This record gives sequence, C-alpha cells and structure tokens, in this order.
Amino acid sequence: MSTQVSSFDVFISHTWQTSGLRKYSSLLLQSGWKVATLSGVAAVAAAFALGATSVLPLPFQITPLQWDFEETCPFGPWGCLSGSFVTILGLFISPHFPYRKSSMCFLDIVSINQVNPDLTEMGVYGIGGFLSVAEELRILWSVPYMSRLWCLGNTFTLRQF
Repeated sequence: MSTQVSSFDVFISHTWQTSGLRKYSSLLLQSGWKVATLSGVAAVAAAFALGATSVLPLPFQITPLQWDFEETCPFGPWGCLSGSFVTILGLFISPHFPYRKSSMCFLDIVSINQVNPDLTEMGVYGIGGFLSVAEELRILWSVPYMSRLWCLGNTFTLRQF
C-alpha cells in the first residue's frame, strides 16, 4: 500500500526484465535467512536428541573411517530431512513473524503513480530525491541489471548524496 512519507528505510533498485519470482526470492532470502537458519538448526538438534534417546529409530549403520575409531554407529536420516524441510518452511513463514520491524521501502510500481502520465513523469524525474532520503539502496542484481542505464543511474545518484 502506498502512503506519503518523509524518508525510506530501503530503496529497491531492480530491472523490469528480471522475473518477479527471482526478485521475490532474493528479498525473501535477504529478510528471512535468520529465521530459516535458526529453525533449521533447532530441527536438527531436536532430531539428534530424539534419535539419541531412541524416540526416533536409527535404521542404518555407518562405520566412520577416522583415526583409530573402529565402532559401527547407528544412523538415521531424520536430521537431514527435518533440517532441510524446517529451514525451507522457516524461510517462507519468516515474513509473517510478529516481531519483525516494518520497513518503509521505495518500490517504483507502488511509489510512482502508474495511471496519470503527468504524475508518472514527475515521479521518474524525482528518483534522485527519493534516493536522497533513503537510508539504504538494495539492488536486486540480475544479468540485465548492468546493461540498463537507468539502473546504473540509481546507483550513481545515491553515491552523490
């Protein structure tokens, strides 16, 4: 939702040639990696504890070939399976966690009027001003980004402020 503000926490610079899914994935990884990592580690620790206490079966045997260790050890896939699944789940639910600080960001499609051509032109010419009140420039880099003069202009404009 668009609203009038005096500054932005983040100015998102991107190219329209890159798919929306790639941009969404990039933003999701940038904002949700902590939740994903912590939830994955917790799942692996829980699987280890449940396997060590025989709550989960350990159906496989492995003989490590390290130093002079010659014992056969029970092994189960639970840590790998639960860790992977919960990490991905944590990544996708991370935007919905209530503790998250709300960031005000500039995203051209919602921050610049797309209906009225006069307002669109004013918004485009005001990009430098928007960048000057942004705390951070977040570039959603893709192969076409460096070939787009407009995108490079965003980067150089921020360096001036």
